[in-house]
Amino acid sequence: MYKVFAADIRRLLKNKSFYHFNVLWVVEYGLMFVLFFGLLDKFLGIDKLYAENIFLQGISVLPLISSIFVGSYMGEEFRDGTIRNKIIRGAGRLEIYTSAICYTIFVSLMTQVLLFLTSLLFGYTFLDGCMSVSGFIIRSGIFTLAGIAIYVFFTGLIYVFGSSKVSYVICPSLAIVFYFVNTFVEYKLYPQSGPCTLTTSMQETFLFVDKYIPLTYFYGDLMHNAGYYIIGSIGFALLGIVLGAVVFLKKDLK
Repeated sequence: MYKVFAADIRRLLKNKSFYHFNVLWVVEYGLMFVLFFGLLDKFLGIDKLYAENIFLQGISVLPLISSIFVGSYMGEEFRDGTIRNKIIRGAGRLEIYTSAICYTIFVSLMTQVLLFLTSLLFGYTFLDGCMSVSGFIIRSGIFTLAGIAIYVFFTGLIYVFGSSKVSYVICPSLAIVFYFVNTFVEYKLYPQSGPCTLTTSMQETFLFVDKYIPLTYFYGDLMHNAGYYIIGSIGFALLGIVLGAVVFLKKDLK
């Protein structure tokens, strides 16, 4: 498996989309945030801004960024015959799939650590520093675990659909759908005025989505204990891994 993983990492590091979707956008976004809100602060006198503001705004686009990268990069491995060539050269399907999960985790972790460090750098250099370093680390840790879960889940889906045209759209579609799902769930669970009017069963369903589906974590405040988000992230990742493994290990590659 090590040889397969090493080859995958070398191929990844030569790919332009890897740098665009997982490196350049972080720096570009940080600079745009500082420039835009710095100008607003200068001319309108808005409230103080911190490193956390950069991070939270940036992390909100992670589901869409990850869905596009995984769908295009990993989907292309099926479409251009890379997966089939690996098998012909003697790599086992389990090795190939395990390597894909591992380098997906690497990409997700690298992207989010870069966003964290960029937020701190720009926050202390151009904005008002950090509100709470310990709180920032804890919160970013939750998002990092959830981000890994999303990358892994999307990888599992790509290995389910393979070279099918569905692989082009399934991951971005889920990211967009759950953005609206999260908006609706938060609107119903936490109304700005008055109590929650959901029935008990509907409230439990909405709370389940809010607590255990990582695709909804990135668009609003974290309202629950960290344990729920950890369990949800691990469960979501395992679901993607199992789905991908069950299908890919028996899949007829065309």
